[in-house]
Amino acid sequence: NRFCFTFIADITHDDFNMISTADDDFAQFLLDFRRQSRHENTLLFVMGDHGPRYANVRDTLQGKLEERLP
Repeated sequence: NRFCFTFIADITHDDFNMISTADDDFAQFLLDFRRQSRHENTLLFVMGDHGPRYANVRDTLQGKLEERLP
C-alpha cells in the first residue's frame, strides 16, 4: 500500500491565470492513469483550495463569489 499527498501551489501563487498551464499535463496524467489500469485499485482524490486571498481579482464578481466559498 502507498499513500501520497501533494500540494501544488507554485503554478498560481503569483498569477491565478497561470492555472491553465497545467491543463495538458494534468489531462495526460489522467489518461495515463487510466491507460495503465491504475484506476482499478487506486482511489484518486483531486481537490481544490480557496481562490486568491488578496489580489485585484477579489474586486471582480468572480472574486466576490470565491471569497464567500468555504
